[in-house]
Amino acid sequence: RQSRYMANVAGAGFDAHVVRKLSHLKKKGHRSRWRYTWCLVKNFFRYKSTGVKVWVDDRLVYNNLLLSAAIGICKFNGGGIQQLPAAVADDGMFDISLVRPIHFWHIIFRFHKLFNGKIYEIRHILRERGGTIRIESSPEIEVELDGELLGHTPLEFTMLRRAIRVVVSREFLESME
Repeated sequence: RQSRYMANVAGAGFDAHVVRKLSHLKKKGHRSRWRYTWCLVKNFFRYKSTGVKVWVDDRLVYNNLLLSAAIGICKFNGGGIQQLPAAVADDGMFDISLVRPIHFWHIIFRFHKLFNGKIYEIRHILRERGGTIRIESSPEIEVELDGELLGHTPLEFTMLRRAIRVVVSREFLESME
């Protein structure tokens, strides 16, 4: 059992698998702006969906095969993909996107929706929100936090409300109005 903090988005399943493969490419010296997207497409065929149970605020919301899950407070991760387009960093809630198994041709023709904030128009992607997220799977699946591999399921995310105090200039506040 361990505790970690995150500032953006965590991924379980396929997301974490891509992060592991991506870190391997980085170690080999492969550097490219499109590295994440290439790794995403290349490994899509190698990853198998897993039986997963997901609870949001102690309510079972998913119990089936799952390709991937993204949990977080920010919209963007992985090279500009908007996995959580409705996420608000300071609302005290996690957004979660659950990606059910999907055929490659179904996603390839909707790939642009991953980048333009319309990910929930893809019928294989479900959205939930809550302050506590728990994920269990059989067999275990990998988990990553903010692009770093963490371990495996089971896992639980708990929101720490008002945990960080941010100091900004008066000019910044006025520019936001």
